[in-house]
Amino acid sequence: MTGNYYADLHIHVGRNEEGRWVKIPAARELTVRNILREASGRKGLNVIGIADSLSPLVQKDLAGLTASGELTELPGGGYSWRGRLTVVLGGEVETREKNGGLAHSLLFLPTLARMRELSGELSLHIKNINMSSQNAHMDLRSLYALARRHGAKIIPAHIFTPFKSIYGNCARRMSMLFAGEPPGISAVELGLSADAYMADRIEELREFTYLANSDAHSLQNIGREFTELNIPGAVDFTNIFAAIEGKKGGAAMLYGLHPALGKYYLTRCAACGAEADYRREKCPLCGGRVVRGVKQRIDEIADCPEGEFTRRKPGYHYHCPLSELPGVGVKTLQKVYCGKLTDIEIMYKSDARQVENLLGKRVSAVIEKAVSQKLRISGGGAGRYGYVIIEKNEK
Repeated sequence: MTGNYYADLHIHVGRNEEGRWVKIPAARELTVRNILREASGRKGLNVIGIADSLSPLVQKDLAGLTASGELTELPGGGYSWRGRLTVVLGGEVETREKNGGLAHSLLFLPTLARMRELSGELSLHIKNINMSSQNAHMDLRSLYALARRHGAKIIPAHIFTPFKSIYGNCARRMSMLFAGEPPGISAVELGLSADAYMADRIEELREFTYLANSDAHSLQNIGREFTELNIPGAVDFTNIFAAIEGKKGGAAMLYGLHPALGKYYLTRCAACGAEADYRREKCPLCGGRVVRGVKQRIDEIADCPEGEFTRRKPGYHYHCPLSELPGVGVKTLQKVYCGKLTDIEIMYKSDARQVENLLGKRVSAVIEKAVSQKLRISGGGAGRYGYVIIEKNEK
């Protein structure tokens, strides 16, 4: 049996159940248990990736949920949470190139036992394996060789962001980091400040599946980007990655932010936020540091002009999270969730009349504009997210 499922494979853990920090720049309530409830309940996701499963603190929580029967190991790998959500175990690791460039990568394994084995070996290279996204003190090529020895699936993370990504600050081409050898990856994650059309301007990327993931550091941000996967058979680790790699099924649609909503889209001053020339180190207005945006970086390294290549599936749908839409506050979200609807259902699976009856004409009109990809956006940059511009008649 084949079906389409919504997946967000990059969700961080803030603290474990004992209250110990796993990722400090993340919300306190972002525990494994809360992630499972939020992802399945309010967000409407079917598949998630816990991006900090390398941490023994997170492994302890996962083991506890497995022992209690809340998580059940699937024959094809991965875990089922109460029969409603498939959980795959991943770890985000940082590497450093000889030129000083840093990059983040996601490594996935089918079972907790095998993730513990990978964690044990990486703990010889990482100073604090308990903490999220730590530097492995090796280059990308070495990390991927180590990961492949463990049979891990590899996905380079947010590949264009200015500070910790392959194209953002390591190299103009991924192939340069592997001396022409295949990197052995399953897919690439675009990141919040890029879309499929921008990535298609780099020819070497066209052979890979693109993924949209949230990189959530809070419960609210789970599912702010997600990928619709066509998965034949059981929704387990084996079939999820067969779909991602295009062996069976495939990626059907990316629901990603308009890149202008991302916090590194435009070149801006980190201090005052003004748009700036990326060739300047200092802002001419305030003297602050200029951060080169993803749009400028891709313009700089692209093989071909924008729009020259028309990508095959999956398509890319510009998605704006429900909580980020003008007029959608706590009370509106309560109406949605009390009506037992999820974010995905209210935006993509409910008709206009149903939404209007539940949330009113004004909010319904904004949701319709978001779904039809007609929102006006002020572009983000230098660590500040972009935002939706409120029209006068929408106030």
